[in-house]
Amino acid sequence: MAFHPPALDELVARNGEAVLLLGLDPLPQSADAARVDTYLDDALAGGWLLFGLGTARRAPGGDL
Repeated sequence: MAFHPPALDELVARNGEAVLLLGLDPLPQSADAARVDTYLDDALAGGWLLFGLGTARRAPGGDL
């Protein structure tokens, strides 16, 4: 059985916000935690990791 993570809009709706990291080099989905840590360390040191914060507010009718 394959794991299917929730869509970004579902996560933001459920939690109210989401931290976004955008690396400018590819990282395979199969990367383990150690590979992700190394990637983040290298990307941060190299200045090619972008950060953002997505938030959601409820509209007057209750929809996002």
